[in-house]
Amino acid sequence: MSKRSVIWTTFGNDGAAANDDTAQCKLCMKKVKHSGNTKNLWQHYERHHKDEYKKLVGMEKERQSADSKVKATCPGLKRSSTSDIAPRAKQAAVSNFLQKLFLSLN
Repeated sequence: MSKRSVIWTTFGNDGAAANDDTAQCKLCMKKVKHSGNTKNLWQHYERHHKDEYKKLVGMEKERQSADSKVKATCPGLKRSSTSDIAPRAKQAAVSNFLQKLFLSLN
């Protein structure tokens, strides 16, 4: 499972088995069922850690925006269904984006 959302950084699995469908909140240590998606994790933060939730929402929007820019710059770059973009390909995509951005500023 690809864990791209920033919400995953606030949860751990506390040594649980890979097929365990719970994650442990690093702030309050409560276990939250996730079933492979992030909805319950986000809801936990919204209900129990409101200030942190607002910060995470902002960070997630920035991440999604950056992902969109990379996809727009490199339309042929596809994400594998089993893993994230290879680090070199991701680095190349970001480098290409930054070069185009720099050239547009001049």
